Amino acid sequence: MLGILLVGFERFDFLHENLDLVDKVKSPGCTLYLSIDGPKKSSENNQSSSQKLSELLKKARDLGSINFLHTQNMGCDKHIPWAIDKVLQECESIIVIEDDVRISYDGLLEMMQKLFEKDERDNPKVILGISSLFNPIDNLSINIWRSTRFFTAWGYGLNREFWKLHTNSTSGITTEPELKNLLSKSLYWRKLSTRKKKIWSERFQRGNYDYRIQATMFQYNLRALAPVFRIVDNIGHGLEGATHTRFREPIYLRYRVSAKKFRFLTRLLMGNFWNAFFDLLDSNSWAGEGLLTLRGRRIGIRTFVPRIVKRQK
Repeated sequence: MLGILLVGFERFDFLHENLDLVDKVKSPGCTLYLSIDGPKKSSENNQSSSQKLSELLKKARDLGSINFLHTQNMGCDKHIPWAIDKVLQECESIIVIEDDVRISYDGLLEMMQKLFEKDERDNPKVILGISSLFNPIDNLSINIWRSTRFFTAWGYGLNREFWKLHTNSTSGITTEPELKNLLSKSLYWRKLSTRKKKIWSERFQRGNYDYRIQATMFQYNLRALAPVFRIVDNIGHGLEGATHTRFREPIYLRYRVSAKKFRFLTRLLMGNFWNAFFDLLDSNSWAGEGLLTLRGRRIGIRTFVPRIVKRQK
């Protein structure tokens, strides 16, 4: 069984939109879940906010949703893994949609469900909606699944087998020695440059749940399925209420695709050349480890050279 999990905080208007969207496209075999984190101490629990929450919960119940309403604020890095764990106790796989994520209307949830059911159920699987490329041509709706070694929290799916690996390995990493020990057998990690290892090591130790999922993928040399053309939007960039997306929206994400209809030709785009090509694009866009990205340049030539010069003085 597939669970569709909508998660959010105080942006109830965003959650309303996602309830409408999921109600239009979810297949009969899906169970809908809604998990809302508790308010922060600094938040004003005004009458308008309470009314919006009541309307949202009523709408969710009318759609048959199973709802989790938290009275205390957990923060997204604790709240979302908690909700995933809760849903995967009942479901074989899960699609997670945060309140600021918009997915493509046409068949995406059904396609993800088919991908989870295909092949052996006991294989760990991760499916994403993000991509480095977008399709701006309205009449060209063709899309293809391919693989990537990177993870993003902007519209994704996991199965129970992957979550077992994750909760038994990197979900609780706290120190650099623990991290090095976990990744010591990773073939991909061994091939990374010193610069990239520094980038990812710093990220993994922040405690962000999505970076910890990435660490699990590195540890077990797993690849996720992703579309050639992006099929999700993230509209949370630059918002004061955002946790991880307060910065300005990247250029490659500014073209909206969530209202676009896609037709997938095949499950996976095979071939080492194409995998290498898209890994390069992903590295220099949403993975943010390449020298062409601002994040990737924070540890690179611009960092090393000043340090060397400083030591020489």
